[in-house]
Amino acid sequence: MTCQVVYCPAQTPPENGFFVQNVCNNHFEAACGVRCQPGFELHGTGIRLCQADGSWSGTPASCRVRSCPPLSRPQHGLLRCSDGGASYRTQCQVGCERGYRLEGNSTVTCQANSQWSGPLPRCVGMSLFCGRKVEYPERTLECWDRTPKINAQKSQAGVRTEVLLAERQLP
Repeated sequence: MTCQVVYCPAQTPPENGFFVQNVCNNHFEAACGVRCQPGFELHGTGIRLCQADGSWSGTPASCRVRSCPPLSRPQHGLLRCSDGGASYRTQCQVGCERGYRLEGNSTVTCQANSQWSGPLPRCVGMSLFCGRKVEYPERTLECWDRTPKINAQKSQAGVRTEVLLAERQLP
């Protein structure tokens, strides 16, 4: 009677994964460890052993892309994400409706740790009053008694009245 070494089927690392120490031996009692690239999480068994019957212990490993918590469109804002979801490396841009300004960074990115790169910015209202002049081509405003009035009239010279905005949060 002769003894033969027991071998298990050769393993390949999962997509977006790699073998620990870059090797996976497949002889009896060999351990094969798998890790995932940043931004991916391991599903299945991370360390499998080649068993006496020539099979691997555990279940095959796979690496699935991580996701961040879903984002909600900010009140009075617009939200556009690069892949329409919230998976690793997704970038989301936030803009505000007319009459609101952005407070915070306009872009957030889903990171490898399943967290967004920062808080979602918010859109804050801008109160209108007579003061600093800002171009606002869609409407004209006129101020009477330091109270703004939205007005579509043109002045006697035929020039639109300028919009006057202050960057102050509305209550």
